[in-house]
Formats: sequence, structure tokens, C-alpha cells
Amino acid sequence: MTLRRRAAAIPTHDDLSTADAEAAATLASVRAEQARLRANQLRRHAETVAHAASGRAPASIPLDDGKTARDGFGQNDDDTAPASLAAGSPRRFQSRRPRRRTLVVAIAVLCVCTSFGASGAMWWSHRTTVEKRQRTAEFTKAARAEITELMSIDFTKARDGVQRVIDDSTGQFKNQFQASADNLIAGLEQSKVTTSVTVNAVAVQGMTGDSAVVLVAATSQASSLQGAQRDAQEFRVILSLQRADGRLKMSRVEFVSQGTSAAPHTR
Repeated sequence: MTLRRRAAAIPTHDDLSTADAEAAATLASVRAEQARLRANQLRRHAETVAHAASGRAPASIPLDDGKTARDGFGQNDDDTAPASLAAGSPRRFQSRRPRRRTLVVAIAVLCVCTSFGASGAMWWSHRTTVEKRQRTAEFTKAARAEITELMSIDFTKARDGVQRVIDDSTGQFKNQFQASADNLIAGLEQSKVTTSVTVNAVAVQGMTGDSAVVLVAATSQASSLQGAQRDAQEFRVILSLQRADGRLKMSRVEFVSQGTSAAPHTR
């Protein structure tokens, strides 16, 4: 009886073959599952690298076990994470290309700024031109008046005429003219000659806000008390004007010959 039970407990050749086959099948299934999980991990890692290169955050990737992974890694994939992410190093993202709307806005702003800059430059140029014309007209008018007053003193009012010239002068010219005023008055009263002056041309050679050098071409005509007239004489003057006491005054008068190159152009 005992021998029969022991004999029944010993597995046969067929039983051993079946058990081996089942064990091999189970081992193959386990290995296939491990290979599938490894393939999923590699796929998630490749998608993460691709998203990082494009500068966008990767979308959530569902795992096979129903969980959701971020950045391409699950909670249990620490051993498969890249070394740069595990070390906490910052990610490098490529700069995004500007959108078409952003480019349009930038171009519009640039055009507006350029327009304002051009308008400002034109306004400043126009203002400078207007101011220059105004100063030129002011110096031209003053030069005409000063030369006429200087060269056409009436001998019957010699003292008043000389005093007006002194009042309209400044600097060294005023000092020189004032020093010779008495002799000039005596000569005018003795000659009994009246002189009229006609200014033919005036040109501003150079100027600042308060001074100018003006070239003047004029003609003088002298007549005696008896009515006799002398020949008309043309002369040219380099006149320096300086603003003093709120008015333009003569600071220098230099007579030049007819052949000089400093002759003014007709204005």
C-alpha cells in the first residue's frame, strides 16, 4: 500500500514537460512585458527631447498603467530620467519666431517714429531758415540806415548829425568818431556842402545772433550852397554791426576800393 502511494506521487515524464512549458511561457510573458515598458520609456524620452528642442512644454503622456506623466517621465521612472534633468540644470529653449501680428505692429511703430523724426527735422530746418532770413533782413535794414546817416550829414545841422552817428556807434569806432567830432563839425560848416547818399546793394557776409559783417555799395552826390553839384562818387564799405543797448550799432567802418573782391552782391 505504501509503495503504491509513493509511486503515485512521483510525476511522470508528461507532467514534467507540461510544467516546463508553462514556466517557459510565463518567463516569456514577463520578458515581453518588460520589453514593452522599456519601449514606452524610450518613446516618452524621445518625445520629451523633441518638445524641448521646439521650445514648447510636452503634453501630458498617458502611461499604460492609467497614470499621467509630465515631461515624458512617470513617477517611478527616476532611474531613466536624463542626467541634466536629474541634476536640476535649467533647460534651454529656442526663441520663438515673432508672430505676423507682432511684426506688423513693430513695423507700424517704426513708421510712426520715423515720420515724427522726419517732421521734427523739417520743422527745425524751417525754423532755422526763417530765423536766418529775419536776422538777415534786420542787419540789411540797419546797414542801409547807418551808412546813409554816416555819409549824408547836413552842414546846417552838423552837430546834430554827428551826435546821431555817435549814438548809433559802439566800441572802438565810437571812441574814434567821438574824438574827432569837433573837427568834423567845423569842416562841414565851413564847406557848406550837402551830401545825399543812395545805397545800391547790401550783402550780409557773416552773422550771429547779435553781430554781423555787411558789405555795402552806395553812391554819394554832393552839392554846394549855390546849387553846384559835384560828380557822383561810388564807394564800398565793410560795415560791422553789433547789438548794444537793444539796438544794432556800428562797431567798425572800413572803406574799400572798387576793385576789391569783397564787393557785395546786389540784394
